[in-house]
Amino acid sequence: MGGLWAGCSGRTFPFETPAGLAGTVIGLIACCVQGALHCSGAACAALAGFCCLPGIDSISVHHMKNLRLLSVLLLLLTASCNSGTPGGSGAAGGAATVSADDPAAVAALEQAGFSLKKDAAGNVAEVSVSADQDVATALQRLAGLHSVTVLRLGGPGLKDEAMQPLAALTSLKRLDLTDASSLGDGTLQVVSGLPNLEALILRRSGFTDDGLKHVRGLKKLRAIDLRNTNATDAGIAHLEGMQSLVDVQLEKSKATDACLKSLAKLPLKSLNLNYNTEISDAAMPVITGIASLEQLQMEATRLTDVGLQDIGKLKNLKRFGCRLADVTGVGVAKLAECRELTRLELRETSLDDDGLKALKSLKKLAFLDISECRLVTADGIPELAALTGLTYLELREIKKVRDESFAALATLVNLTELNLEATRITSESVPVLLKLQKLERLHLAGTQLDDAGLVQLGQLATLKYLDISNLGATDETIAKLRAARPGLELKVN
Repeated sequence: MGGLWAGCSGRTFPFETPAGLAGTVIGLIACCVQGALHCSGAACAALAGFCCLPGIDSISVHHMKNLRLLSVLLLLLTASCNSGTPGGSGAAGGAATVSADDPAAVAALEQAGFSLKKDAAGNVAEVSVSADQDVATALQRLAGLHSVTVLRLGGPGLKDEAMQPLAALTSLKRLDLTDASSLGDGTLQVVSGLPNLEALILRRSGFTDDGLKHVRGLKKLRAIDLRNTNATDAGIAHLEGMQSLVDVQLEKSKATDACLKSLAKLPLKSLNLNYNTEISDAAMPVITGIASLEQLQMEATRLTDVGLQDIGKLKNLKRFGCRLADVTGVGVAKLAECRELTRLELRETSLDDDGLKALKSLKKLAFLDISECRLVTADGIPELAALTGLTYLELREIKKVRDESFAALATLVNLTELNLEATRITSESVPVLLKLQKLERLHLAGTQLDDAGLVQLGQLATLKYLDISNLGATDETIAKLRAARPGLELKVN
Protein backbone atom coordinates (compact mmCIF):
# COMPACT_ATOMS: atom_id res chain seq x y z
CA MET A 1 0.00 0.00 0.00
CA GLY A 2 3.02 2.28 0.37
CA GLY A 3 2.61 4.03 -3.02
CA LEU A 4 -1.05 4.87 -2.31
CA TRP A 5 -0.41 6.95 0.77
CA ALA A 6 1.04 10.46 0.95
CA GLY A 7 2.96 11.08 4.13
CA CYS A 8 2.84 7.37 5.11
CA SER A 9 5.82 6.06 3.16
CA GLY A 10 8.00 3.80 5.26
CA ARG A 11 5.12 2.86 7.55
CA THR A 12 3.83 -0.73 7.84
CA PHE A 13 0.42 -1.75 9.03
CA PRO A 14 0.54 -5.39 10.43
CA PHE A 15 -2.82 -7.08 10.76
CA GLU A 16 -1.92 -10.45 12.37
CA THR A 17 -2.03 -9.33 16.01
CA PRO A 18 -4.28 -7.17 18.19
CA ALA A 19 -1.43 -4.71 18.50
CA GLY A 20 -1.10 -4.71 14.76
CA LEU A 21 -4.80 -3.95 14.29
CA ALA A 22 -4.64 -1.17 16.85
CA GLY A 23 -1.59 0.27 15.15
CA THR A 24 -3.34 0.14 11.82
CA VAL A 25 -6.34 2.06 13.14
CA ILE A 26 -4.10 4.69 14.70
CA GLY A 27 -2.03 4.98 11.54
CA LEU A 28 -5.10 5.41 9.34
CA ILE A 29 -6.55 8.07 11.62
CA ALA A 30 -3.23 9.93 11.66
CA CYS A 31 -3.11 9.94 7.88
CA CYS A 32 -6.62 11.37 7.67
CA VAL A 33 -6.05 14.03 10.32
CA GLN A 34 -2.90 15.18 8.56
CA GLY A 35 -4.70 15.34 5.24
CA ALA A 36 -2.18 12.79 4.00
CA LEU A 37 -4.55 10.33 2.38
CA HIS A 38 -4.74 10.79 -1.40
CA CYS A 39 -8.34 9.94 -2.23
CA SER A 40 -7.60 8.38 -5.58
CA GLY A 41 -9.54 5.51 -7.05
CA ALA A 42 -6.53 3.26 -6.55
CA ALA A 43 -6.38 4.10 -2.85
CA CYS A 44 -10.06 3.33 -2.40
CA ALA A 45 -9.62 0.03 -4.17
CA ALA A 46 -6.70 -0.85 -1.94
CA LEU A 47 -8.71 -0.08 1.17
CA ALA A 48 -11.69 -2.05 -0.07
CA GLY A 49 -9.37 -5.00 -0.71
CA PHE A 50 -8.07 -4.95 2.84
CA CYS A 51 -9.74 -8.22 3.79
CA CYS A 52 -7.86 -10.04 1.07
CA LEU A 53 -4.43 -9.16 2.47
CA PRO A 54 -2.15 -12.11 3.38
CA GLY A 55 -2.57 -13.20 6.95
CA ILE A 56 -6.03 -11.69 7.46
CA ASP A 57 -7.66 -15.13 7.59
CA SER A 58 -5.28 -16.18 10.38
CA ILE A 59 -6.63 -13.58 12.80
CA SER A 60 -8.39 -15.33 15.65
CA VAL A 61 -11.99 -14.82 16.63
CA HIS A 62 -10.57 -13.10 19.69
CA HIS A 63 -9.60 -10.20 17.47
CA MET A 64 -12.89 -9.84 15.57
CA LYS A 65 -14.10 -6.81 17.54
CA ASN A 66 -11.00 -4.96 16.46
CA LEU A 67 -11.54 -6.06 12.87
CA ARG A 68 -15.11 -4.75 12.92
CA LEU A 69 -13.92 -1.39 14.26
CA LEU A 70 -11.35 -1.17 11.50
CA SER A 71 -13.95 -2.12 8.89
CA VAL A 72 -16.20 0.73 9.98
CA LEU A 73 -13.26 3.12 9.73
CA LEU A 74 -12.44 1.88 6.24
CA LEU A 75 -16.03 2.39 5.13
CA LEU A 76 -15.96 5.95 6.41
CA LEU A 77 -12.70 6.62 4.61
CA THR A 78 -14.08 5.18 1.39
CA ALA A 79 -17.13 7.44 1.65
CA SER A 80 -14.80 10.39 2.22
CA CYS A 81 -12.92 9.48 -0.93
CA ASN A 82 -16.12 9.41 -2.96
CA SER A 83 -17.14 12.85 -1.74
CA GLY A 84 -13.71 14.41 -2.23
CA THR A 85 -12.89 13.34 -5.78
CA PRO A 86 -13.94 15.18 -8.94
CA GLY A 87 -16.48 12.46 -9.62
CA GLY A 88 -18.17 12.97 -6.25
CA SER A 89 -20.21 15.78 -4.81
CA GLY A 90 -17.17 17.96 -4.11
CA ALA A 91 -14.16 19.10 -6.14
CA ALA A 92 -10.61 18.04 -5.39
CA GLY A 93 -9.05 20.07 -2.62
CA GLY A 94 -12.42 20.66 -0.91
CA ALA A 95 -13.69 23.41 -3.27
CA ALA A 96 -17.39 23.26 -4.06
CA THR A 97 -18.37 22.25 -7.57
CA VAL A 98 -20.32 24.96 -9.41
CA SER A 99 -23.33 23.70 -11.31
CA ALA A 100 -23.60 24.58 -14.97
CA ASP A 101 -26.11 27.27 -15.93
CA ASP A 102 -29.54 26.23 -17.18
CA PRO A 103 -29.43 26.78 -20.98
CA ALA A 104 -33.14 27.58 -21.01
CA ALA A 105 -32.63 30.29 -18.39
CA VAL A 106 -29.77 31.81 -20.38
CA ALA A 107 -31.82 31.82 -23.58
CA ALA A 108 -34.86 33.35 -21.85
CA LEU A 109 -32.83 36.18 -20.35
CA GLU A 110 -31.14 36.98 -23.65
CA GLN A 111 -34.50 36.98 -25.40
CA ALA A 112 -35.81 39.43 -22.80
CA GLY A 113 -33.02 41.87 -23.62
CA PHE A 114 -30.62 41.08 -20.79
CA SER A 115 -26.90 41.43 -21.50
CA LEU A 116 -24.93 38.42 -20.30
CA LYS A 117 -21.16 38.07 -19.91
CA LYS A 118 -19.71 34.62 -19.38
CA ASP A 119 -16.64 33.46 -17.46
CA ALA A 120 -13.89 31.12 -18.68
CA ALA A 121 -15.98 28.08 -17.74
CA GLY A 122 -18.86 29.25 -19.93
CA ASN A 123 -21.16 30.22 -17.08
CA VAL A 124 -22.78 33.65 -16.85
CA ALA A 125 -20.78 35.90 -14.52
CA GLU A 126 -22.34 39.32 -15.24
CA VAL A 127 -25.95 40.25 -15.96
CA SER A 128 -27.29 43.69 -16.88
CA VAL A 129 -30.52 45.18 -18.16
CA SER A 130 -32.12 48.59 -18.54
CA ALA A 131 -35.78 47.71 -18.47
CA ASP A 132 -38.45 50.01 -19.89
CA GLN A 133 -41.09 47.28 -19.65
CA ASP A 134 -42.01 44.75 -16.96
CA VAL A 135 -39.32 42.02 -16.77
CA ALA A 136 -40.68 40.13 -13.76
CA THR A 137 -41.00 36.85 -15.67
CA ALA A 138 -37.47 37.06 -17.02
CA LEU A 139 -36.05 37.84 -13.57
CA GLN A 140 -37.35 34.50 -12.31
CA ARG A 141 -34.85 32.87 -14.67
CA LEU A 142 -31.97 34.20 -12.57
CA ALA A 143 -32.40 31.11 -10.40
CA GLY A 144 -30.94 29.09 -13.28
CA LEU A 145 -27.64 30.99 -13.14
CA HIS A 146 -25.14 29.80 -10.53
CA SER A 147 -22.00 31.90 -11.04
CA VAL A 148 -23.27 35.49 -11.25
CA THR A 149 -20.98 37.91 -9.40
CA VAL A 150 -22.12 41.20 -10.99
CA LEU A 151 -25.72 42.34 -11.54
CA ARG A 152 -26.84 45.67 -12.99
CA LEU A 153 -30.54 46.54 -13.01
CA GLY A 154 -32.01 49.87 -14.09
CA GLY A 155 -35.06 51.41 -15.70
CA PRO A 156 -38.74 51.93 -14.90
CA GLY A 157 -39.70 48.34 -15.74
CA LEU A 158 -38.41 47.09 -12.40
CA LYS A 159 -40.65 46.58 -9.36
CA ASP A 160 -39.90 45.64 -5.75
CA GLU A 161 -42.32 42.71 -5.85
CA ALA A 162 -40.40 41.13 -8.74
CA MET A 163 -36.99 41.17 -7.01
CA GLN A 164 -37.30 37.99 -4.91
CA PRO A 165 -35.29 35.93 -7.48
CA LEU A 166 -32.22 37.97 -6.49
CA ALA A 167 -32.12 35.94 -3.29
CA ALA A 168 -30.86 32.94 -5.27
CA LEU A 169 -27.71 34.80 -6.39
CA THR A 170 -25.60 33.76 -3.42
CA SER A 171 -22.33 34.35 -5.33
CA LEU A 172 -23.21 37.98 -6.11
CA LYS A 173 -20.47 40.45 -5.16
CA ARG A 174 -21.57 43.64 -6.91
CA LEU A 175 -25.14 44.92 -7.30
CA ASP A 176 -25.71 48.12 -9.28
CA LEU A 177 -29.22 49.60 -9.12
CA THR A 178 -28.33 52.96 -10.72
CA ASP A 179 -31.42 54.64 -12.17
CA ALA A 180 -33.73 51.97 -10.76
CA SER A 181 -35.96 54.72 -9.38
CA SER A 182 -38.92 52.36 -8.97
CA LEU A 183 -36.99 50.05 -6.64
CA GLY A 184 -37.04 50.80 -2.95
CA ASP A 185 -37.09 49.29 0.50
CA GLY A 186 -38.62 45.98 -0.59
CA THR A 187 -35.66 45.30 -2.84
CA LEU A 188 -33.20 46.20 -0.08
CA GLN A 189 -34.89 43.65 2.16
CA VAL A 190 -34.20 40.93 -0.42
CA VAL A 191 -30.65 42.19 -0.94
CA SER A 192 -29.95 41.95 2.80
CA GLY A 193 -29.78 38.16 2.45
CA LEU A 194 -26.94 38.11 -0.10
CA PRO A 195 -24.04 36.67 1.90
CA ASN A 196 -21.16 37.66 -0.39
CA LEU A 197 -22.19 41.13 -1.52
CA GLU A 198 -19.25 43.56 -1.43
CA ALA A 199 -20.49 46.59 -3.40
CA LEU A 200 -23.99 48.11 -3.47
CA ILE A 201 -24.71 50.98 -5.85
CA LEU A 202 -28.04 52.73 -5.18
CA ARG A 203 -27.51 55.89 -7.22
CA ARG A 204 -30.82 57.48 -8.20
CA SER A 205 -32.83 54.57 -6.80
CA GLY A 206 -36.01 54.91 -4.74
CA PHE A 207 -35.23 53.62 -1.25
CA THR A 208 -36.03 55.53 1.94
CA ASP A 209 -33.97 56.21 5.07
CA ASP A 210 -35.81 53.40 6.84
CA GLY A 211 -34.96 50.98 4.04
CA LEU A 212 -31.24 51.45 4.60
CA LYS A 213 -31.55 49.47 7.83
CA HIS A 214 -31.47 46.34 5.67
CA VAL A 215 -27.88 46.89 4.56
CA ARG A 216 -26.67 46.24 8.08
CA GLY A 217 -27.04 42.52 7.40
CA LEU A 218 -24.43 42.63 4.64
CA LYS A 219 -21.39 41.50 6.59
CA LYS A 220 -19.00 41.62 3.61
CA LEU A 221 -20.13 44.98 2.21
CA ARG A 222 -17.09 47.12 1.40
CA ALA A 223 -18.62 49.92 -0.68
CA ILE A 224 -21.98 51.68 -0.73
CA ASP A 225 -22.92 54.35 -3.27
CA LEU A 226 -25.73 56.71 -2.21
CA ARG A 227 -25.00 59.46 -4.74
CA ASN A 228 -27.95 61.44 -6.09
CA THR A 229 -30.34 60.00 -3.53
CA ASN A 230 -32.56 61.35 -0.77
CA ALA A 231 -30.54 59.68 1.96
CA THR A 232 -30.46 61.91 5.03
CA ASP A 233 -28.49 61.70 8.25
CA ALA A 234 -31.15 59.33 9.60
CA GLY A 235 -30.57 56.84 6.82
CA ILE A 236 -26.79 57.16 6.89
CA ALA A 237 -26.93 56.36 10.61
CA HIS A 238 -27.69 52.74 9.68
CA LEU A 239 -24.11 52.43 8.42
CA GLU A 240 -22.71 52.94 11.89
CA GLY A 241 -20.72 49.97 13.11
CA MET A 242 -20.38 48.30 9.70
CA GLN A 243 -16.69 47.52 10.04
CA SER A 244 -16.43 45.99 6.57
CA LEU A 245 -17.18 49.36 4.90
CA VAL A 246 -14.21 51.16 3.38
CA ASP A 247 -15.92 53.28 0.68
CA VAL A 248 -18.95 55.55 1.21
CA GLN A 249 -20.25 57.75 -1.61
CA LEU A 250 -22.65 60.51 -0.50
CA GLU A 251 -22.34 63.01 -3.36
CA LYS A 252 -25.55 65.03 -3.90
CA SER A 253 -27.38 63.28 -1.08
CA LYS A 254 -29.06 65.05 1.85
CA ALA A 255 -26.13 64.59 4.20
CA THR A 256 -25.19 67.26 6.75
CA ASP A 257 -22.32 67.65 9.20
CA ALA A 258 -24.21 65.47 11.69
CA CYS A 259 -23.93 62.34 9.54
CA LEU A 260 -20.18 62.17 10.09
CA LYS A 261 -20.68 60.93 13.65
CA SER A 262 -22.15 57.73 12.23
CA LEU A 263 -19.10 57.19 10.03
CA ALA A 264 -16.42 58.25 12.51
CA LYS A 265 -15.40 54.75 13.62
CA LEU A 266 -15.50 53.05 10.24
CA PRO A 267 -12.20 52.01 8.59
CA LEU A 268 -12.94 54.22 5.58
CA LYS A 269 -10.47 54.63 2.76
CA SER A 270 -12.73 56.69 0.50
CA LEU A 271 -15.37 59.29 1.40
CA ASN A 272 -17.24 61.38 -1.17
CA LEU A 273 -19.19 64.39 0.15
CA ASN A 274 -19.29 66.37 -3.11
CA TYR A 275 -22.12 68.85 -3.62
CA ASN A 276 -23.56 68.51 -0.13
CA THR A 277 -23.95 72.17 0.73
CA GLU A 278 -24.76 71.40 4.36
CA ILE A 279 -21.28 69.94 4.89
CA SER A 280 -19.02 72.58 6.42
CA ASP A 281 -15.89 73.13 8.48
CA ALA A 282 -17.78 71.67 11.44
CA ALA A 283 -17.45 68.20 9.92
CA MET A 284 -13.68 68.33 9.67
CA PRO A 285 -12.72 67.36 13.25
CA VAL A 286 -14.53 64.06 12.73
CA ILE A 287 -13.16 63.56 9.20
CA THR A 288 -9.56 64.20 10.19
CA GLY A 289 -9.99 61.59 12.92
CA ILE A 290 -10.55 58.85 10.31
CA ALA A 291 -6.87 58.03 9.97
CA SER A 292 -7.41 55.35 7.32
CA LEU A 293 -8.74 57.82 4.72
CA GLU A 294 -6.95 57.78 1.38
CA GLN A 295 -9.51 59.66 -0.73
CA LEU A 296 -11.61 62.65 0.37
CA GLN A 297 -13.86 64.59 -2.00
CA MET A 298 -15.50 67.80 -0.80
CA GLU A 299 -16.42 69.74 -3.93
CA ALA A 300 -19.08 72.43 -3.56
CA THR A 301 -19.24 72.09 0.22
CA ARG A 302 -18.83 74.97 2.68
CA LEU A 303 -15.23 74.09 3.39
CA THR A 304 -12.79 76.96 4.12
CA ASP A 305 -9.22 77.35 5.32
CA VAL A 306 -10.49 76.93 8.88
CA GLY A 307 -11.64 73.39 8.19
CA LEU A 308 -8.26 72.43 6.75
CA GLN A 309 -6.24 73.31 9.84
CA ASP A 310 -5.86 69.68 10.88
CA ILE A 311 -5.98 68.01 7.46
CA GLY A 312 -2.34 67.06 7.96
CA LYS A 313 -3.49 64.35 10.39
CA LEU A 314 -4.58 62.30 7.38
CA LYS A 315 -1.15 60.81 6.74
CA ASN A 316 -2.49 58.28 4.23
CA LEU A 317 -4.42 60.78 2.11
CA LYS A 318 -3.72 60.30 -1.60
CA ARG A 319 -6.59 62.17 -3.25
CA PHE A 320 -8.32 65.39 -2.22
CA GLY A 321 -10.76 67.63 -4.05
CA CYS A 322 -12.60 70.80 -2.99
CA ARG A 323 -13.75 72.48 -6.21
CA LEU A 324 -15.74 75.68 -5.64
CA ALA A 325 -14.62 75.88 -2.00
CA ASP A 326 -13.33 79.11 -0.49
CA VAL A 327 -9.86 77.70 0.12
CA THR A 328 -6.84 80.01 -0.24
CA GLY A 329 -3.11 79.53 -0.04
CA VAL A 330 -3.43 79.27 3.74
CA GLY A 331 -5.53 76.14 3.46
CA VAL A 332 -3.42 74.70 0.65
CA ALA A 333 -0.34 75.07 2.83
CA LYS A 334 -2.06 72.75 5.34
CA LEU A 335 -2.91 70.33 2.53
CA ALA A 336 0.76 70.23 1.62
CA GLU A 337 1.36 68.47 4.95
CA CYS A 338 -0.31 65.40 3.40
CA ARG A 339 2.87 64.17 1.74
CA GLU A 340 1.26 61.07 0.20
CA LEU A 341 -1.03 63.13 -2.04
CA THR A 342 -0.96 62.01 -5.67
CA ARG A 343 -4.15 63.70 -6.89
CA LEU A 344 -5.32 67.23 -6.04
CA GLU A 345 -8.39 68.98 -7.47
CA LEU A 346 -8.58 72.69 -6.60
CA ARG A 347 -10.62 73.95 -9.53
CA GLU A 348 -12.53 77.22 -9.00
CA THR A 349 -11.16 77.68 -5.48
CA SER A 350 -9.50 80.78 -4.05
CA LEU A 351 -6.05 79.31 -4.69
CA ASP A 352 -3.36 81.99 -4.98
CA ASP A 353 0.37 82.20 -5.64
CA ASP A 354 1.19 81.35 -2.02
CA GLY A 355 -0.77 78.13 -2.46
CA LEU A 356 1.22 77.26 -5.58
CA LYS A 357 4.45 77.70 -3.63
CA ALA A 358 3.18 75.35 -0.94
CA LEU A 359 2.44 72.65 -3.52
CA LYS A 360 6.14 72.26 -4.31
CA SER A 361 6.58 70.00 -1.30
CA LEU A 362 4.19 67.39 -2.74
CA LYS A 363 6.79 65.23 -4.47
CA LYS A 364 4.35 62.39 -5.22
CA LEU A 365 1.75 64.59 -6.92
CA ALA A 366 0.77 63.20 -10.34
CA PHE A 367 -2.62 64.86 -11.02
CA LEU A 368 -3.30 68.58 -10.51
CA ASP A 369 -6.37 70.58 -11.57
CA ILE A 370 -6.27 74.32 -10.83
CA SER A 371 -8.55 75.41 -13.65
CA GLU A 372 -10.44 78.68 -13.24
CA CYS A 373 -8.41 79.70 -10.18
CA ARG A 374 -8.54 83.39 -10.98
CA LEU A 375 -6.30 84.59 -8.13
CA VAL A 376 -3.28 82.84 -9.63
CA THR A 377 -0.91 85.29 -11.34
CA ALA A 378 1.86 85.02 -13.92
CA ASP A 379 4.36 85.06 -11.04
CA GLY A 380 2.83 81.95 -9.49
CA ILE A 381 2.68 79.69 -12.56
CA PRO A 382 6.45 78.97 -12.65
CA GLU A 383 6.16 77.45 -9.16
CA LEU A 384 4.59 74.41 -10.82
CA ALA A 385 7.89 73.62 -12.53
CA ALA A 386 9.04 71.79 -9.38
CA LEU A 387 6.24 69.21 -9.73
CA THR A 388 8.16 67.05 -12.16
CA GLY A 389 6.15 63.92 -11.32
CA LEU A 390 2.95 65.37 -12.80
CA THR A 391 1.27 63.29 -15.50
CA TYR A 392 -1.92 65.40 -15.64
CA LEU A 393 -2.15 69.19 -15.42
CA GLU A 394 -5.21 71.34 -16.03
CA LEU A 395 -4.77 75.11 -16.34
CA ARG A 396 -7.95 75.83 -18.25
CA GLU A 397 -9.19 79.43 -18.23
CA ILE A 398 -6.32 80.83 -16.21
CA LYS A 399 -5.78 83.99 -18.21
CA LYS A 400 -2.41 84.67 -16.60
CA VAL A 401 -0.94 81.61 -18.31
CA ARG A 402 1.00 83.33 -21.09
CA ASP A 403 4.10 82.41 -23.06
CA GLU A 404 6.45 83.96 -20.51
CA SER A 405 5.04 82.12 -17.48
CA PHE A 406 4.41 78.88 -19.36
CA ALA A 407 8.04 78.64 -20.48
CA ALA A 408 9.11 77.48 -17.01
CA LEU A 409 6.92 74.37 -17.31
CA ALA A 410 9.24 72.72 -19.84
CA THR A 411 10.45 70.65 -16.87
CA LEU A 412 7.16 68.73 -16.73
CA VAL A 413 8.37 66.06 -19.13
CA ASN A 414 6.21 63.30 -17.61
CA LEU A 415 2.92 64.92 -18.59
CA THR A 416 0.59 62.69 -20.57
CA GLU A 417 -2.35 65.13 -20.54
CA LEU A 418 -2.27 68.93 -20.52
CA ASN A 419 -5.24 71.28 -20.67
CA LEU A 420 -4.45 74.86 -21.72
CA GLU A 421 -7.92 75.72 -23.01
CA ALA A 422 -8.71 79.45 -23.01
CA THR A 423 -5.26 80.44 -21.77
CA ARG A 424 -3.23 83.17 -23.52
CA ILE A 425 -0.37 81.13 -24.96
CA THR A 426 0.64 81.64 -28.60
CA SER A 427 2.79 79.72 -31.06
CA GLU A 428 5.82 81.00 -29.14
CA SER A 429 5.04 78.28 -26.60
CA VAL A 430 5.28 75.46 -29.17
CA PRO A 431 8.98 74.76 -28.40
CA VAL A 432 7.98 74.20 -24.77
CA LEU A 433 5.17 71.85 -25.81
CA LEU A 434 7.55 69.87 -28.00
CA LYS A 435 9.70 69.12 -24.97
CA LEU A 436 6.76 67.27 -23.44
CA GLN A 437 7.29 64.16 -25.54
CA LYS A 438 5.06 61.90 -23.42
CA LEU A 439 1.92 63.93 -24.17
CA GLU A 440 -1.01 61.82 -25.31
CA ARG A 441 -3.82 64.36 -24.90
CA LEU A 442 -3.47 68.11 -25.47
CA HIS A 443 -6.25 70.70 -25.15
CA LEU A 444 -5.59 74.02 -26.91
CA ALA A 445 -9.12 75.24 -27.70
CA GLY A 446 -9.45 78.99 -27.41
CA THR A 447 -5.72 79.69 -27.20
CA GLN A 448 -3.83 81.93 -29.64
CA LEU A 449 -1.80 79.39 -31.62
CA ASP A 450 -1.67 79.95 -35.40
CA ASP A 451 -1.43 77.42 -38.23
CA ALA A 452 2.37 77.50 -38.29
CA GLY A 453 2.50 76.53 -34.63
CA LEU A 454 -0.20 73.88 -34.91
CA VAL A 455 1.56 72.04 -37.72
CA GLN A 456 4.63 71.60 -35.53
CA LEU A 457 2.58 69.65 -32.98
CA GLY A 458 2.72 66.71 -35.36
CA GLN A 459 6.18 66.12 -33.90
CA LEU A 460 4.68 64.90 -30.63
CA ALA A 461 5.26 61.20 -31.18
CA THR A 462 2.80 59.86 -28.57
CA LEU A 463 -0.05 62.31 -29.23
CA LYS A 464 -3.44 60.59 -29.53
CA TYR A 465 -5.91 63.47 -28.99
CA LEU A 466 -5.65 67.14 -29.93
CA ASP A 467 -8.32 69.80 -29.34
CA ILE A 468 -7.82 72.87 -31.54
CA SER A 469 -11.42 74.09 -31.44
CA ASN A 470 -12.01 77.76 -32.19
CA LEU A 471 -8.50 78.34 -33.53
CA GLY A 472 -9.56 78.76 -37.14
CA ALA A 473 -7.17 76.10 -38.40
CA THR A 474 -7.18 75.76 -42.18
CA ASP A 475 -7.96 72.54 -44.02
CA GLU A 476 -4.32 72.38 -45.07
CA THR A 477 -3.14 72.52 -41.46
CA ILE A 478 -5.60 69.83 -40.44
CA ALA A 479 -4.46 67.62 -43.32
CA LYS A 480 -0.80 68.03 -42.34
CA LEU A 481 -1.55 67.07 -38.75
CA ARG A 482 -3.42 63.97 -39.84
CA ALA A 483 -0.59 63.00 -42.18
CA ALA A 484 2.02 63.48 -39.47
CA ARG A 485 0.03 61.54 -36.85
CA PRO A 486 -2.17 58.88 -38.48
CA GLY A 487 -4.94 57.86 -36.09
CA LEU A 488 -4.82 61.18 -34.22
CA GLU A 489 -8.21 62.11 -32.77
CA LEU A 490 -8.56 65.73 -33.80
CA LYS A 491 -11.26 68.04 -32.41
CA VAL A 492 -11.67 71.06 -34.65
CA ASN A 493 -15.07 72.55 -33.88
